[in-house]
Amino acid sequence: MVELASVAHALLNIHALSLETVLCFVNLASAIKDDSILAQPATYDVSAPPDFLPPSVNLFLGSACTLTEDSVQLCWSVLKHDIWQGSFMSQNSTKTLFNIVTPGSKTCQHQDHKAVEALHALRGQSHFQLRKRLERSRAIVDNPARAISRGAEHVELDGNMSDEGLQEFEVDSNQDHSLAPLKPKKKLRTQFGRNRTHCEVLIVAPCGIIHDRQTFYRAEGVGSVAAFIKEAFPDRLTRPSHIFYDNNCNLAQHVKDDPFFNDISLSVDVFHFNCKHSEKDIFCQENCNPIAFPELTVDDGKWYFNSSVCEQTNSWFGKFNAITRGMKPIKFDFYLDEVILCRNRLTLEKLKREHQRPSQWESIGSSEGSLRLANEDDTLDKIVAVAKSAGDV
Repeated sequence: MVELASVAHALLNIHALSLETVLCFVNLASAIKDDSILAQPATYDVSAPPDFLPPSVNLFLGSACTLTEDSVQLCWSVLKHDIWQGSFMSQNSTKTLFNIVTPGSKTCQHQDHKAVEALHALRGQSHFQLRKRLERSRAIVDNPARAISRGAEHVELDGNMSDEGLQEFEVDSNQDHSLAPLKPKKKLRTQFGRNRTHCEVLIVAPCGIIHDRQTFYRAEGVGSVAAFIKEAFPDRLTRPSHIFYDNNCNLAQHVKDDPFFNDISLSVDVFHFNCKHSEKDIFCQENCNPIAFPELTVDDGKWYFNSSVCEQTNSWFGKFNAITRGMKPIKFDFYLDEVILCRNRLTLEKLKREHQRPSQWESIGSSEGSLRLANEDDTLDKIVAVAKSAGDV
């Protein structure tokens, strides 16, 4: 067992470091050893602690223990060998932070947690799934509205229960049949499988070049889309003058007081405006109708830009869903970034063959300085489209 006196002497440089913080650090670092190993090369010897923690682990420990990044690294350099050998991992030291997982199980000894795991295992059995199907079928006949509203359970395409994401269980605490007053059923939320992302959002120029990509988690909120656009175009002089987005009617209301969007027109692409937006929505009809923007049409009334370029790009991008579905985050990002770069190179070659004169803005001096085109005879369409892809990981 490591001597606390020697640890305290080695950590004197960390201001106001308490014993409670040290114990919190070693318990958490011991519990996420596997996460630290995953970021190491395949040839790494797992019997020895790594010299440096992965950025995600460093950030987590810093937030959980209220330590700076440098303090986390200093604590790790002092305590890593004892953490790796399990010197701190006794039942008494972890009791306040973690309950010990029962061997052969995914939960601790807590009665309610055991009941949740048993119910989760039952849900995975065929007779339970078939009974649920029969109940849903009868509910549709008796009351279709009630049947549709009961959509809390995730069902895969093959009819089996999904094991991913958070699941909610009801646990009966009155199984002892005692004379004590009946307790209400507890609702516990737990996760036995992996979490998946919600979607991938692309920003695509009308010529087909993919400008940026971002992964969205849990939902595609307009606030997240607005933040993505601001992150993709930090330079005021190179921001687009017009953005197509299938939910621009809500995005426009969300950013109406944001000065970033003062000089950016927001309209719904032609396809979605015709088939997905109600004529009764006055704000959408008056502010997001693409025909209301003269720069989008030519003299004969035809569209100057391809407003559906994102949807067309998604038909290609969505084919990688099955390939990336089981990837871990680092490989997932690397793979998609590489295929997007390859596609952009092919698109650029195609534009050159068709004499479309593709070009890019180059900044001279500071970010607030002047701009010039890479080819002075070229022009640049400062129009982009935003859309989500159904792919997830």
